[in-house]
Amino acid sequence: MVSAATGNQDDTSLIRPLQIASIDYSEILGPLEIREYINSASARNNNDEGLLGVTMAETFLARPGQITRLQIFALTAVAFILVITLGIWLANRLTRPLLRVVAASAEVVVNGRAAGIKVAPPWRLNLTSLVKTGENRIETLACNTLANHYVTIPTHYRGSTVSGLLGPVRLEVMDP
Repeated sequence: MVSAATGNQDDTSLIRPLQIASIDYSEILGPLEIREYINSASARNNNDEGLLGVTMAETFLARPGQITRLQIFALTAVAFILVITLGIWLANRLTRPLLRVVAASAEVVVNGRAAGIKVAPPWRLNLTSLVKTGENRIETLACNTLANHYVTIPTHYRGSTVSGLLGPVRLEVMDP
């Protein structure tokens, strides 16, 4: 084996097949040389001291077969589901601020009594003293800003025309 690897070392490398634990490998063998230099231009001794080998599985990236096809399908399906789930989560995170009263004022009336007026976030009011046991009537009056009017005239005070109640309204019940 040593003579086969060192005999044509300048032209070719010896490649031999190996099988370990039912996995096929290819090993490339070459001579292990130790060189002594007298000066930077010429080597004095080129001694072949042994063999040096590098081994890699022949099916390094994937093994062909039914199991691999099933694994690739499952991996693709899981990746697809993760991408869809991430997209839905991200869309909800981006649109959640739009599901509130945006760039407007809101007045809340509970059972005919004023609960308060909000002109800026947070859009929350404490309704504890106004609600009663049983059925309650809660009204929200959302008013637009003047941005819609400013669109009709030349001005630099425009702002966003998106306002009013956008999306569902949530009532949060908190323990005292």
